[in-house]
Amino acid sequence: MRLIQDQNQLEEEKEYRAWYAALLLLREDYKREPKKEWTADLELQPLRWMQLGLTLIQSPKITAYVQLANGVQGPPLSSFLPYPVFQAGAEIFLKGMWLCRYEDCRLLGHNSYIGPARRGEVFKELRNKLGHNLLQIIELLRGIREYQADETSSDFLKAIRALICRDYFPAFQADARGSEWASARYPKRFYNDEAGQAGADSFSHYPSQPFVERLFREAQQGVDDLWGLKAGLSSVGG
Repeated sequence: MRLIQDQNQLEEEKEYRAWYAALLLLREDYKREPKKEWTADLELQPLRWMQLGLTLIQSPKITAYVQLANGVQGPPLSSFLPYPVFQAGAEIFLKGMWLCRYEDCRLLGHNSYIGPARRGEVFKELRNKLGHNLLQIIELLRGIREYQADETSSDFLKAIRALICRDYFPAFQADARGSEWASARYPKRFYNDEAGQAGADSFSHYPSQPFVERLFREAQQGVDDLWGLKAGLSSVGG
């Protein structure tokens, strides 16, 4: 087994060096572009938003699995969920819940098409109406009739609001434009300017990552059941 591990490490090192060398040789004017006549634009399928948000919430656990598979020793990385990861994952997940209110979004299959005018309309709504403030997004979701009537969704929104206020509310000084929720994703340090002291951020007060993951995973299933998202996907061949 030790011989196999050594051989695998040598092979991985060889592959890494080749990958790194290829990056150094890439033209500096290189841009990744879609094929001719195609454009990359906003995804409108709610399940894809929620799944991406859940993937971010799961990321520390995924890293721990990779560690284990590679034989890396050390404490598990799934014990906490850092605030930048949580805030990004929660925002994407909650905006996926918002997209559920639109039938044309719910019924999108893998190759379904929605025109640029509609894409622009939804993008403007996500950017301007929902923004980055998680508490504001939650209040908008709580105003949707279907979520008000569904106990699972209603309880999730209440629980996630409490989690944000207790553990993930921005402790970051807002700039003149009031973008504290976007700025809160930057790494932070705590300062006492009067005393000229500072301390690095500590992860000890964050909630258990597996608990947060389960909260979102069960919410995704509840939203799926409420709106019939998978049924809608299958009905259009997605």
